[in-house]
Amino acid sequence: MKFVPQSLGGRLALALAVAVGAVAGLDAIVSHTDAQAAARDAAVRAAPLAQAPVVGLLPAAGEILLATRIEAVPAEAAPVVQVTANGGFAVLRGSPRDAPGAAPRPAAILLPAAFPGRLDAATRATLAEVIARLASERPVRAARFRSLGFRLDVFELERLLAWLP
Repeated sequence: MKFVPQSLGGRLALALAVAVGAVAGLDAIVSHTDAQAAARDAAVRAAPLAQAPVVGLLPAAGEILLATRIEAVPAEAAPVVQVTANGGFAVLRGSPRDAPGAAPRPAAILLPAAFPGRLDAATRATLAEVIARLASERPVRAARFRSLGFRLDVFELERLLAWLP
């Protein structure tokens, strides 16, 4: 038994039925993809807006310490800025107003995870903004950074520093 009709009209009807089925299938796929994109866009719109740029931080003359725990940061480090996992930041200790000729103090940045580890794009952007405020020279050298409590991937740090304005 043949499934293909012998007459021209039958063949045209079969081709039409296959085309309608294909169009209906593609429409269902596109509708499903559009629904997923709309849900993703709604989630992005509902997410909190990015924080304002880091202001009020004076450039640090000393080295910049990267830590994941506040306990690892020495007491003389100032400013101390915490970068949160959602891309936010908090100034835990402000910039000092040192007297002229005083020894340079280290600055510290608290990270939510070991760098580069599991830092997402928002967290990396905030980290780059904080580093741009703390280091006034350009280009910023990776040798100026020291990690406390984790192994620092210098190659990844240099990649991040290349993006500083």
